[in-house]
Amino acid sequence: MHIAFLTLSSWEQNAAWLRPQALGHALAEMGHDVSYVVDDRTYNRQQLQLHPDANVVYVARPDTLSQLRTRRQAVARLAPDWLYVCNAHAKTFAALALRRSLRIVGQWDEPPMLKAWPVPRRQLEALLDRWLARRADRSVVCARALQPWFAERYGVRPPYLPHAAYLNGSGATRRSPFAEPTAVYLGSFWQEWDHDLIFEAARLLAADGRRPRICLVGAGGELERWRAFAAAHGLDNVAFAGWLEGEDLMAHLRGAHVNLFPIRDTLVNRTRCPSKLFAYAQAQRPVITNRVGEVPYVLGEKAQYVNADAAAFSEAIDAALRAPRPDDVGFDLGHLRYETRARELIELLEAAS
Repeated sequence: MHIAFLTLSSWEQNAAWLRPQALGHALAEMGHDVSYVVDDRTYNRQQLQLHPDANVVYVARPDTLSQLRTRRQAVARLAPDWLYVCNAHAKTFAALALRRSLRIVGQWDEPPMLKAWPVPRRQLEALLDRWLARRADRSVVCARALQPWFAERYGVRPPYLPHAAYLNGSGATRRSPFAEPTAVYLGSFWQEWDHDLIFEAARLLAADGRRPRICLVGAGGELERWRAFAAAHGLDNVAFAGWLEGEDLMAHLRGAHVNLFPIRDTLVNRTRCPSKLFAYAQAQRPVITNRVGEVPYVLGEKAQYVNADAAAFSEAIDAALRAPRPDDVGFDLGHLRYETRARELIELLEAAS
């Protein structure tokens, strides 16, 4: 079976493309033909870590209008048995409009239409979402909360096919980067996420004369804002590691006394499958988090669940770092593997043939 993944933009520091990369690798290992449609950008040309047997077709001049034509041509040239599409997007619509003979798998994860856009953008996202729901020959959701949402909106309850563990490194080849007990947060610094709870927790602790070590791993549009916040409040106990991958990332997560994942109970958070969850599970270290969305499905009852507010995180962080280093947790990775996801996907596609 030939499965192609339609991707957009640069893959650099973009967690959205972890799934196509890992799922495609697992499919190729099973003997299936795997292809990718990828924007022709420097990072995508030089840094993609795909299966050696994967075929990549690049979309030339992705910042110009001609990309609309070349992306359509790329899909036509590949002529896969199934084209895998991650959420609805205007560029996806442009590439697939009037291509009725092409069979499509539509993936829903943190659907753009659920975000707080201005009214015109929200209406556009709703139209695109409805188009993909009607156009896809098979639909899958990455979050359980999307099943009833999808059923109510489109009259179909799609299969649940969440993400899986994606890190190759074990951290075993790296020494811990921390000389003192440290709490680690992994995430992207964008306004819609909840890293503000970590910074406010650090501020509350500092005001009380407590300065536990906290390290934040990641990049994003708000990174400089929070660097400035830490400097303004004298939070010299808060460190920024930047974007990390592979063994370096795992060394930070494994070296942590405890890992942190603040996530408020919002519609977007309930309907997303955060990749960091699987990184935390692979690291096997304790996690302080909130019982929201996919968190309990991935981490089970082995995580420490607190209220989604700065005060709760501040006390949990302080208590964790004052205690002796705990043993590894032992999160169950048996059902969190992309080999399993690949088999589940093939079963769905074969049933549709």
